[in-house]
Amino acid sequence: SQQISCDLKLASVSESILECIQYFTMFVATLISGLLADRFGCRKVNLFSLYVSAISSVVCAIVANYTTLLLSRALIGFSVGLNYSVNIVMMGKLASNKVILDVILAVACLMYSFGGAWSAVLGYLLLGEMGWR
Repeated sequence: SQQISCDLKLASVSESILECIQYFTMFVATLISGLLADRFGCRKVNLFSLYVSAISSVVCAIVANYTTLLLSRALIGFSVGLNYSVNIVMMGKLASNKVILDVILAVACLMYSFGGAWSAVLGYLLLGEMGWR
């Protein structure tokens, strides 16, 4: 984050907004994901969130200004919020009984938690001193 603010010459308020936008849009997407899944179907919402996440991630890697970075990070947060809640529902539909459902949901929550933590560690190990690009 310090490297981003140096490269893009951001003020501390802009940097804070950039850090928080993903979590805000994730929260909003989680709230409306059920409505979208009921209207369009879980599979379509899940595929849409995966496409948006992939495209926004590529844009984040090549962005050159603050506005585009902010928008792409907001879209990533939105797609993660959709994906998280819809995936759990989709996995629940696959379970044949309550014990299997409990195991599936516990493993899914653990994967999301550990995946988020390990992505930060992996990013630090791979990038090191190269910076954010």
